[in-house]
Amino acid sequence: MAALTSDGFFAHAAQLADALPDGIVVVDPDGTAVAINSRLLTMTGYAETELVGSSIDRLVPVDRRALHAARRAEFIAHPQVRPMGSALDIVCLRSDGTLFPADISLSPITLDGESFVVATVHDVTERRAVEDARRDAEERFRLLVESASSLAIFDLDPEGRVSSWNDGAQRLKGYDRNEIVGKHYSVFYTPEDVATDKPQRLLAEAARRGRVEEFGTRVRKDGSRFQATVSITASTDSDGHVRGFTKIVRDNSAALQARDELERLHLVEQRVHIGRDLHDGAIQAMFAVGMGLQALASDIDDAAATERLQQFVVALDDTITELRGFIIGLSNDLTPIQVRAEMERLMEGLRSRTGMRATLNVEPTTLAALGTNSRNLLLVVREAVSNVERHSRASVCTASLQPGTDHSVELIVQDDGRGFDPTRFSAGLGLNNARSRAVEMGATYLVASSPGGTTVTLRIPTPDRV
Repeated sequence: MAALTSDGFFAHAAQLADALPDGIVVVDPDGTAVAINSRLLTMTGYAETELVGSSIDRLVPVDRRALHAARRAEFIAHPQVRPMGSALDIVCLRSDGTLFPADISLSPITLDGESFVVATVHDVTERRAVEDARRDAEERFRLLVESASSLAIFDLDPEGRVSSWNDGAQRLKGYDRNEIVGKHYSVFYTPEDVATDKPQRLLAEAARRGRVEEFGTRVRKDGSRFQATVSITASTDSDGHVRGFTKIVRDNSAALQARDELERLHLVEQRVHIGRDLHDGAIQAMFAVGMGLQALASDIDDAAATERLQQFVVALDDTITELRGFIIGLSNDLTPIQVRAEMERLMEGLRSRTGMRATLNVEPTTLAALGTNSRNLLLVVREAVSNVERHSRASVCTASLQPGTDHSVELIVQDDGRGFDPTRFSAGLGLNNARSRAVEMGATYLVASSPGGTTVTLRIPTPDRV
C-alpha cells in the first residue's frame, strides 16, 4: 500500500491494510485518492498508478458523481465516523465499466497535521445475491400461503371431529371456527354419501394407507354443493396408532366451469361447421337437382312421367326442409332477427308450394324473451307447418308468437283444414318430436283438432313477463 510519508502511518500499517478482506482508500479533502490497498485494486481492476493521485470519482458511475460530490462535501464539513450498513444505495465502477454493489464506512483521520478520510469498501455482491434469493423464497412462501388460504385445511381427531380450522376452510365451507370445531366432518358430505358411510370409510382407508385422495361433491354450511379434490392424511404416533388426520379440500368448481365452457364452445364451433357444410354443400346441391328436374318435367309431354318427376321434386323439397330443421337444431344461440327470419321463411315456403294463405304475426318483445329456447321453438314451428302442408288440405294457415299469461310466450299455429284425431296420431305427424321439444323447454304443448281445422299451442315459460 502506498505510504503518505516514508515513515508515516501507512508505512507501518501497509502489511496489515493489504491483508484486510475489504478495500481501503485514503482520500484528501479535495477527493483525491492518496493511498489504496491491494484488495481495492483487485475489486476494481485498476492498477495502483491509475487510482493514486486521481479523483475518487473514478470509482463512481458517471450518473451518480454529482450526488457523490454533494455527500463528500457534507462529510468534509461535518466529519464523523460513518459505519457500514448506512442503508445507502452505493455502487462502484470497475475499470471494465461493470458495477458492483458496495457498503462503505468512512472515518476521518489526521496525519502529519493534515485531514484525510479513510474509506473501507466492502463488496456486497454475494450478500445481495443471498438477499435476493431470500426475497424470492419469501415471495414463493407468500404465494404458497395465499394459495393455502384458498384451500380448506383443517385437522380431525381420530374419530373424525374437527380440531382445527383455517381461514380458507371458513371461506370455502362457510363455518367459522367456533361453530365447527368439535363437530364430525361428515357435515361436509352429501346425505347420499353419509347414508353409505362414506366419511368413515375414507378415514379408515387413510388410517390403513396413510393417505387417501378423492374427487367428489361436498356441501357448504348453506347447503350449496361444489366439486372438490380432497386429500386426507393420517398422523400416527411411534407405535403406529392414529393420532388424527389432516384434510385438504380444494374447490374445483371454477376449473370445472371453465372446462365445461371450453367444451361447450368447441361443440358449438363443430356444430357451426357442420351446419355450414350442410347448407353450402348438400342443400344447395339438392336445390340445384330439384330445379333441374322441374326444368326437365316442363320439356316432357308424358303426363305420367311429368307427375313422377314432380313427386321427386316434392321429395327433394321435403328432404331440404328436414335438413334445414337439422341445421337449426345444431344452433344453440339464435338472435331474435334470425328467429323471425326463419319463421318467415317457413311461412313463405308454405305459400309458394301450396298456394295457401299463410300469415305470420310476431310480437317483437317475445323474441328477446325466448332466450335459449329459440332453437326448440323453431323446431316446433317447422313440425307444425310441415304437418299443415302434408296433411291438412287447408286453404289458410296462421302462425303467431304473442305474450302469454303467467310469464310465458305463446306460439299458436292454426289452419282451416280437415283435422285429425290427436289421440290417434301417427309418428309421421311429428307430434312426438314437438312434444319432446316442449318437455325440454319446460313448456306445455296442446293440440286441438276437428274437421274444421287444427290449432297447435305451445306455451313457453319466461323469467319475466313480456
